[in-house]
Amino acid sequence: MVRRVRALRMLDGALPMTATRSLFGRRVLTHALAPTPYVWGGKAPGGLDCSGLVTLALHEAGGPDLRQTANTDVLWNTLPPVEEEQLEVGDLALYWGEHSKGPEDVSHVMLWAGAGIVLGQHWGGPGDVDPVVSRLAGKVTGARPLLYRTDFAGFRRLPLTA
Repeated sequence: MVRRVRALRMLDGALPMTATRSLFGRRVLTHALAPTPYVWGGKAPGGLDCSGLVTLALHEAGGPDLRQTANTDVLWNTLPPVEEEQLEVGDLALYWGEHSKGPEDVSHVMLWAGAGIVLGQHWGGPGDVDPVVSRLAGKVTGARPLLYRTDFAGFRRLPLTA
């Protein structure tokens, strides 16, 4: 419970937010702190992958339902880029991934929470040595530093305006 309160304070105090952006961040945080299992391609509360978490939270916050049409590649290639100086809580941080096939092929997404922290889903522990074991052990996780991975690609902004 203490972890949840600290994270909510971080979301509340970082920057002024629209109601939709605030609700989106809270929905990501709710899923991130629940014992939600990692399911590759998962887009429902019973099992989520990283883009499933983002698109489910967006839909729950009253945004468009992109769960059937958006994965990390679509988020990267269709959303507007954001420079670090212009970041707002609720922007997306995307990562290339070890199997990236080029500049349009990102494989992981997290939510920018401010203060160098991202929230979201990560499918294993440090190193992710064995993908099978990591996927079985994976779950939606809470806060991590932005550069917890070395393959950071950049930031994108969801249409959270209301």
